[in-house]
Amino acid sequence: MLEKKTTFERIICTDYDTNAIDKLYRYLCDNEITKIIPAIVDVNQQIKQILFDSNEKRFQSDLVCALAITHHLFLSQGLSYDYVFSIIRNYSRKYVAIEFMPLGLYTPKYDDALALPDWYTEEWFARKFEIYFEKISRTVLEKNRILYIGKVLD
Repeated sequence: MLEKKTTFERIICTDYDTNAIDKLYRYLCDNEITKIIPAIVDVNQQIKQILFDSNEKRFQSDLVCALAITHHLFLSQGLSYDYVFSIIRNYSRKYVAIEFMPLGLYTPKYDDALALPDWYTEEWFARKFEIYFEKISRTVLEKNRILYIGKVLD
């Protein structure tokens, strides 16, 4: 949708899952889409190299979308909001689109979710989000997806 309905010159799509990036690459080739660039990036495994700029510098964009990912980072990997939001901020020059998953690790097929820690609430997410970003909008997309759009704070 971003490729078809926006005027972005290029779209960089990253994931640490090599199979997901391979699937995207094949889709792009099959559909002759050249504006989307797939890249394997694991923000938890930053390797500092002397010959290349950091991933943050190489992939920094006007808009960074973190869709259906932060709940995994907070709940499964135990990363702090400070770490997660500062990484996202470092990749963005201007704006972010970050989804909050109110049901956490929810499985729609079984209408089932794992128990959530007391701190994991939308109020918590919104407070932490606003430390790094000026909230522009909040949109409920579906049962377990709330999209926050924000502008990077200086």
